[in-house]
Amino acid sequence: MASSDTEVESGIEERALAQQANHESAPELKGSDKHGSLNDMRKLGQQNQYDSDSEASEAASDLSANTFNDGGMSLWNQFGQMFWSQPPMRKCSFATGLDYWVPEDCEKVVAFPTDAIEQYTKIYPIRGSDATKHSSFSVLVDASPFSRARDKQPLHHLVLTIHPNAGPSMENREFSISLFRSRKVTDVVALCERCRECRALFRYFPKGKDNTIFYYVKLLGYLQVKMLWKVEHIGALVGCKEFFENQPSKKLKKNLSAHCSPEGLTPLMIAIQQNDEDMVSLLIQKGADLMQTTPEANNVLHLAATVSPSMLNILWDALGDNKTVLLGHVNHDGSSPQYLAFTSMNARCLSTLRGFAKQVNPEATPENPLIQAMKSPKTTFQHIDAILKETPDAIDKTDPVTGNSVLHICTHKKPLSALIEVLGEKLPVNARNSLNQTPLHVYVHKDNLALVFTILGAEVDINAQDDDGNTALHLATSLLNVTMVRTLLCFGANPNIHNLHDESPRHLAAKHRDEAGSIDILRSLIMFGAKSCGIKKLGCTVACVHKDNYISEKTSPVSKENNNQNTSSNSLASLASTNGNEKPKNDKDNVESDVDSARINNAAATEAYEFELDADTHDVKNAYVEPNPPRKFPQDAAVRRIKALLTQLADKENSNIISVLSCDGGGMKGIIMVQMLIILQRYLDAPVHTYFDWVAGTSTGSYVSGALAKGFSLAHMQRYYLRTKDILFTTWSRPYNTLRFEALCRDALGDDRLSKVPYPKLVFTTTRADTFPCQLVLQRNYQLPIPYNDNLDLGFDDPEDTPLWLAARRSAAAPTYFAASEGKFIDGGMVANNPSLDLLSEVIFWNTTCRMQAPEEAQAQPKFQAANEVRIGCFLSLGTGITPVSPVDPSLFEMSDTLGMLRGIKNLTLMVLDQATATEGAPISRSRSWCHSLRIPYFRLNAPLFKDVMLDASDDSEIAQMLWDCEVYGYTHKKDFIELASLLKAIGTNKHRKQRFGSAKASDYSEGRKKRLAEERKAKKEEQEQPAVSPDSPLNSPDARNSSA
Repeated sequence: MASSDTEVESGIEERALAQQANHESAPELKGSDKHGSLNDMRKLGQQNQYDSDSEASEAASDLSANTFNDGGMSLWNQFGQMFWSQPPMRKCSFATGLDYWVPEDCEKVVAFPTDAIEQYTKIYPIRGSDATKHSSFSVLVDASPFSRARDKQPLHHLVLTIHPNAGPSMENREFSISLFRSRKVTDVVALCERCRECRALFRYFPKGKDNTIFYYVKLLGYLQVKMLWKVEHIGALVGCKEFFENQPSKKLKKNLSAHCSPEGLTPLMIAIQQNDEDMVSLLIQKGADLMQTTPEANNVLHLAATVSPSMLNILWDALGDNKTVLLGHVNHDGSSPQYLAFTSMNARCLSTLRGFAKQVNPEATPENPLIQAMKSPKTTFQHIDAILKETPDAIDKTDPVTGNSVLHICTHKKPLSALIEVLGEKLPVNARNSLNQTPLHVYVHKDNLALVFTILGAEVDINAQDDDGNTALHLATSLLNVTMVRTLLCFGANPNIHNLHDESPRHLAAKHRDEAGSIDILRSLIMFGAKSCGIKKLGCTVACVHKDNYISEKTSPVSKENNNQNTSSNSLASLASTNGNEKPKNDKDNVESDVDSARINNAAATEAYEFELDADTHDVKNAYVEPNPPRKFPQDAAVRRIKALLTQLADKENSNIISVLSCDGGGMKGIIMVQMLIILQRYLDAPVHTYFDWVAGTSTGSYVSGALAKGFSLAHMQRYYLRTKDILFTTWSRPYNTLRFEALCRDALGDDRLSKVPYPKLVFTTTRADTFPCQLVLQRNYQLPIPYNDNLDLGFDDPEDTPLWLAARRSAAAPTYFAASEGKFIDGGMVANNPSLDLLSEVIFWNTTCRMQAPEEAQAQPKFQAANEVRIGCFLSLGTGITPVSPVDPSLFEMSDTLGMLRGIKNLTLMVLDQATATEGAPISRSRSWCHSLRIPYFRLNAPLFKDVMLDASDDSEIAQMLWDCEVYGYTHKKDFIELASLLKAIGTNKHRKQRFGSAKASDYSEGRKKRLAEERKAKKEEQEQPAVSPDSPLNSPDARNSSA
């Protein structure tokens, strides 16, 4: 075990020993058995018939009993001395109320006074045949007048109630033990659920008061520390062999193979680490699998190599034919059991293992060369390619013990990226090991964000489940890795998948309420719609318990008057928040409001969370709303107008109302636009790309536009950005490899010409830099409905001439990052980094051209509309993040001396460049105003970023934070997304508009193109036939060239 786990265990042992020392010894029962049973306590004397409505009847369903042969007198005497004969510690007063008997140590196991328990109120769990099946554990609170008069939070008790059937000579009594106390009801409820979840371990305990106290305190301590461990793992940890002996063999064998979270240990492995030889022998006898390994690929010999020689001998004798395999097996760090014994300075274990090696004489097998390469941080594309050409089957080989493939064993980002680049879609990224884990599972367990990002760049199944039913999100949650959890959510992880123990990631996070990061994980999961557990689920805490379980009951009346009334119902949240001073709520409909109030009520039961715990009750009214009426008024008016026009349409299939999309430039920050579209997609009924009719893009926005036009999924576009950063931005200096960039563009968008992607209409910006001043060039997949030559004169080039990938390459040729395309085209962001205005101009120019083609008589009509004229019903502009504003020293622009002049010129140049490539501020104001003047709804989606992120950002943590900034923006601006989605759905998809507006070529396209191509061939032929000028010719002299110029 890790050192931190060892410290925790020693602390639990010390607390248990301290409580054991504080209790007076009591005579032990006769007999050689180490443990007694709660069933024994239930078997005292003659069995009575309980009232079906009483708590005793409910508890009987959990721990049924028969009579004892001796009437139970010996057990009664022992337990009477142990718990129920303690003198009171304090006198009842206004300050203490009914809790006068409570010790100062909240973890001390003490008896609950029988004369006071009837005045306590039960607030958890609720009544019901299913919910209270295991209600031997409950949470009680003081409901006396003393408690109601105090302002102090009440003390909540975790109580274990035992209902014995006394013998003929004794009257029937019930035992109640206060196991834990706290003024924070969430802590007590969480421990109560843990006890109910592991209730079987409370049936067995050492005989004798001192041993029982020690066992209970240790058990409760581990239940609080190991919140995710199942009853089998806790049983192995506390050494409760009777639990395993009394389990059905078929059920036990299945549970013995389960791995605990997050450590990934089986009960056998835990017993080995505890050096509990009797437990190990028992578990082997019960059928524990000796071939299982930990997520770090440690087998049972690895674990025992640091424990003791006797433990090694027990395992060695049980291994049989698997001795050689396990002895020579190495873990992910390349360590064998012998090496671990050596590094831990355990000479006796090392000597034992060396003796084993002499017995079997294991032969060393050469390691797969591809595995060696995957473990080296210096492995490159060339190395991987050479190895695979030499040994093509190396990719298919797996470890004989763990079943790990080459991908599972990888430890560094660079070789993994190279392997994905070499094999592409042929790489088995979803390969399974012996635990049925994919490489993604292993990387998450390694807590390696770099490997996770790299594998997400391939087509990995992010929701794959292992043998325990855990997804990668389950593992990340159990490890409390906030960044990992958020990354997986952003890439499509489902937060509502349950593992084989019926646990969702939210359930796991809720159990870690007091751990760092757990609240952020809970908030993140609920933002993505993580639901609370079912009403029958055991082990839940306040943050995941079903809302109906907030209704509680009262165990017994305070007075005769209350005894004649029906059992009252109270809300757990209301009891915590009102301190019992207000009338308890008994309306089930008010439960949801109790949970809602947790956001603002610091005294509520959910005070630690400070946010809404029910994802299904989130109110859109709490989302961000435009605070400026002058901006909100024209937007609302434009939306109402478009919806009114749509309502009036008789034939919506022939509607000319379109939706347009503008995508900004920004390099790697283009993934922000993809994430915005993913958020928008959650509110739409069809793929997002089917809603838009006209799309403009600059730089990275040209890829987004082209990918949408090609019909690529948003997940595919996410993967493209992850692969791009790992392939391109791998050096410390600019410019980057232009040939690789062009290859990426071609692979991403294909060799299709612009004309082969007729719809939606595309506009890619680029800048022609071989002239001064430079010129903005728009590359389109359409032409105006006018003659071919007129199109060329207006800059509407033939879309058949330009491949789609080349148009995107020209648009993204950022200076200093990549070389100019064809020696003259540079990034379109130099002139139009936000192409919104250019897109508006295009649509308006298209409409005026269409109107020009109509007869003059028709143009004179007041409501004339040309055949192919369109009306913008929705304008969406996507940004690549808002950089936080930071102060600048004005002295940086002073030019009082030579040094200041150089510094000032540099800073002014940066400022001019920043404004020339700006996407926020003035470009947004102009676009919004123009749209509103035309009564067009304008939507701008752009997330504020945590820092100024560079265009070539490649740090995985930066990308993860950018994506999360997008999700936070989408959550807080939910109202905008819902309104936008509603408008897009009202306008409808482009299915029918594509047929009407899809053909957009010159009126004489075929004839004009043939004529142009013939002229170009003729000119080229004349150029080739013209004799070349000799270098020595007078026509080639400098004077002649200058004269010609």
